[in-house]
Amino acid sequence: MRTQVALSAALSFLLVACGGDGGDGGSADAEADTEAPAEDEHMDSEVATLQGAEAEHDMIATESGLRYQVVREGDGDSPQPGQNVVLHYRGTLPDGTEFDSSYGGEPAQFAVDDLIAGFSETLQLMRPGGHVRVWIPSELGYGEQGAGGLIGPNQDLVFEIELLEVR
Repeated sequence: MRTQVALSAALSFLLVACGGDGGDGGSADAEADTEAPAEDEHMDSEVATLQGAEAEHDMIATESGLRYQVVREGDGDSPQPGQNVVLHYRGTLPDGTEFDSSYGGEPAQFAVDDLIAGFSETLQLMRPGGHVRVWIPSELGYGEQGAGGLIGPNQDLVFEIELLEVR
């Protein structure tokens, strides 16, 4: 059931960004191809780029419910648990509200297995030099507890990630 809800939310997001009419609010299901929740009408350009006109065909769904778009392929070996990575990232809510970013400063460094499940899974799909945009359903993010003031309970997340180096 959670996977269906996450897939439905992702589909709603795809429809709005790919030219859907935005609908009149309410929930959208997998069969509704012209309506999406009203809050998605106000997406800013950064989130809209996640699902550009042809992005519906470029999104890859994993078994866990994660959806990502490869912007640029990388080279080399993918990072594994126990390794550290150097990267740039930007995290937003589906409405475009930015909650964190390393852009405009030094790249961030993280241990692959010290991150939320969806971010860790995404990194393990990438190779150095790669750039992806990813939709992380809440159960692979902060789940029911949320995080900080901006990320509420059961909040899906959108990230742009550029993997610079694996250590």
